Amino acid sequence: MQHERFGGMRNDTANTPTEEELRIAERAYEEADPAQFSAINLEQEPSEIGRVPFKANCIVTDGTDTFFSLGDSSSPNAQKFTARVLKGIIPVSDIVSVTDSPNLYSKKLPHERIMGEAVSDADLLADTELLYQVFGDYDHLDERGSTHNALIENEQVSYHDFQLTNFTSQIIALRKTHTLESLEKLLSHLRALSKRLGGEEGLHFLEAVLRDTELAAKSFYKSNTASVEDLQSTLLRRIGNAEAFARMKRSELQQETAS
Repeated sequence: MQHERFGGMRNDTANTPTEEELRIAERAYEEADPAQFSAINLEQEPSEIGRVPFKANCIVTDGTDTFFSLGDSSSPNAQKFTARVLKGIIPVSDIVSVTDSPNLYSKKLPHERIMGEAVSDADLLADTELLYQVFGDYDHLDERGSTHNALIENEQVSYHDFQLTNFTSQIIALRKTHTLESLEKLLSHLRALSKRLGGEEGLHFLEAVLRDTELAAKSFYKSNTASVEDLQSTLLRRIGNAEAFARMKRSELQQETAS
């Protein structure tokens, strides 16, 4: 399986590793923390081992990992786009493709290998607010214990089943009822995402994600002339608006606490 690691990797040109050494290293990184590592490609089609209850999607495996088939998804490449943009910021399930095949799959994150503290109510509020504010995606869990488009297991959470975002819609307020803790976590997410998408590096990152997911910037707009620069501008504007909403609510809560 091919992967992309978020956060950077040492590149020592003086000692170029062999292909086998790279595969071992990539697997080691994934096993260290799969929430920081994005699966990109499978060499061969995984085999069916069952079906998800109440859903048409198959449960499949490549002998090592478990996947859910997205063959009947209405926007599989858009799901792949959202997962790639958010990977390493919130725990999202990877959307992977198969060499020489049109099929896409959602890779189940091995929660037992995710590093960090146990997921809290504040984490769930911040994560799902981020999905709504930036991508307009509100079809995820709203309270602890719900597993709608999210999996809580081994005290960790991962999100899946993302929608094709239409950036022409307006978001004018926070959707959740927040605490000071959840607002701080949300602001941390927003700062990290702004850093990832901003400037020339952010533009190149979006170009690479669009290329890998076989999407055009215009896929997110009603206009046929929208560019990747338009997409970057829209994402950064939504992040900035969300930061303003969160800071305003934080100030209100701080004043209530002080009074």
